[in-house]
Amino acid sequence: MKTMRLLWMMVACLLATSVIGQQATISSMGVGELRILKTQRQVEQVLGKQLPVRSKQAADHGMDTVWADYQGIRLRLVFSYYTLMDDDLPSPKLYSLYTEASGAKTRSGIALGDDKFDIIRKLDGRRLTVGPDWRKEDMPDKQRYSVVRLSDYDNSTYLCFYFTDNKLVVFEAGVEEGC
Repeated sequence: MKTMRLLWMMVACLLATSVIGQQATISSMGVGELRILKTQRQVEQVLGKQLPVRSKQAADHGMDTVWADYQGIRLRLVFSYYTLMDDDLPSPKLYSLYTEASGAKTRSGIALGDDKFDIIRKLDGRRLTVGPDWRKEDMPDKQRYSVVRLSDYDNSTYLCFYFTDNKLVVFEAGVEEGC
């Protein structure tokens, strides 16, 4: 009887640590259950709290930005009342999200701090746009900046990787609006 109880306690501990240790992954579709083009209300349900998104009239160019924490990841959420697909939305939809949280990573394991060229090799064969490096000449440190964009045309979304000196510093997922 004692052995069986001990065995059940060990199984319960293993299950609890595997669930607690899980963190949502970022993709072109969003982070975990926070999906691009979900309505503000749907996003609030996932987060379990209301967000202070401004009205269409008060929002800058029909867009507003709020910060939220989701499964240990700090996110900047951009809501929009307009997209090229929907000219005039009655309520805002999640247009893009952005994070520079150290725990953020993709399903394939790409994480902040990873090397740009390792990421490009890992994503070889996918729809990538690799931007040229540039420098902010007015900045004394002369760091080099660059962007790699992974397009998901099937879902009309993208995942951008932002780099400083060829090290990943930011993820951004959003609506793919273009030609």
